[in-house]
Amino acid sequence: MQKFIILIILIPALLWALYWGNIKPLLASQAISQAGPEKALSYNTFVNHEIRKIMAKFAIESDKPEYVLFVTKQMEQNIKERPLDVKSYILISYLYYRLGWDDKFKQTAQKALALAPNRADVRELQHLLEK
Repeated sequence: MQKFIILIILIPALLWALYWGNIKPLLASQAISQAGPEKALSYNTFVNHEIRKIMAKFAIESDKPEYVLFVTKQMEQNIKERPLDVKSYILISYLYYRLGWDDKFKQTAQKALALAPNRADVRELQHLLEK
């Protein structure tokens, strides 16, 4: 009888963990290629910060200003969620630079430089700061 009660509790917990930890992120990653990154973010999984970074890499090269603004706001969310993630600071710095927001560019680039001064992509930002 005790084993039956344990199974009744354990099986739903395992199914929930399987869905949240495997199936939901899988659906989000498929949505990136099929429906776009905005749809992938709607799944609200633990990989959202990586989806935003992928979007930022595309936005840096994009010729659509509204997309660049959307991704910039998403990257600001990344920084709120993970304030020590240097890659987020690097990507948002390039987005600010591309938008011509010099004050925000300088602020985020200096933060990236403070977090990881020896990183190669941070040094590239430093060259932009010195211009």
